[in-house]
Amino acid sequence: MCMKAINKAIFIDLDGTLVRRGDVLTERTLKAVKHAQSKGYEIVICTGRAFNRTETIAAAVGARYIIYADGACIFDLQEQKALYENPMSPAEVVRICKLAELESLYNAPLSDVKTLLVSGKTRYFLKDFTLSFKPSIPDIVLKEPLEKFLDKHKVLKIVIFSYDHNATKTIRDTIDQTLIDDNAKFFLGHQSKWLYDQNMPKAEYAFVDYNNKNSTKGDGVKIFCQMFNIPKQNTIAIGDDLNDFSMFAVCGQGVAMGNSLPQLKELATHVTDSENNDGVAKFLETL
Repeated sequence: MCMKAINKAIFIDLDGTLVRRGDVLTERTLKAVKHAQSKGYEIVICTGRAFNRTETIAAAVGARYIIYADGACIFDLQEQKALYENPMSPAEVVRICKLAELESLYNAPLSDVKTLLVSGKTRYFLKDFTLSFKPSIPDIVLKEPLEKFLDKHKVLKIVIFSYDHNATKTIRDTIDQTLIDDNAKFFLGHQSKWLYDQNMPKAEYAFVDYNNKNSTKGDGVKIFCQMFNIPKQNTIAIGDDLNDFSMFAVCGQGVAMGNSLPQLKELATHVTDSENNDGVAKFLETL
């Protein structure tokens, strides 16, 4: 698929990178993004989030394109259509969800473990529950059997999370041991920093993300660049977390936030300040 050429692009992560906690975009960041755009850079949001948690931020910074669900979908906001999708196998979605719902796996009430499906522009939860926070955008709770839902919807990503970090860890380990083998078409795409390295501080909850194979941020960036004929040397990735490694690997430059994992800083060509100190803006201002 050949699209109109874009000369150069910057792929920017959201959480821990472009936005502060609560999706705060500072005036300095907005001004710096406009500066980068004035220098001919296409700003592309590249996130693990679902579409409905990304669209407003993309519009605020004037980004036309979103790569969301960790590379599973490339979406054109101007045309309001997906340019690319890489959905999961329905059979594997069922197996993962049923395992995640087995209360016997972990020492936590079943209601403490949440499973959501990213499909199209929306997030769907398998069951109703009360969050410790009120989401700014309402999600949909499935009112029909999962198999019936999958007859009509393509799942781009599964997210399983709990305020009990050890419950999430148990689910991750069980899926790894029982469902992931040489024939599996899905993989663990992303997880909380604490699950990766238990020396890291715990966040409010722990999560694991599952995607179809070849759905990483790096895959999404690579396909985007092929669509728009963007040479690698004209690409920059900015991020802070595990799922940004693949994005750094396929871009000409990788900019790690000050709050990044140490391993990402080692891979980066530049290290900027943290998201709370306008790290993205400080880098973009140098372009």
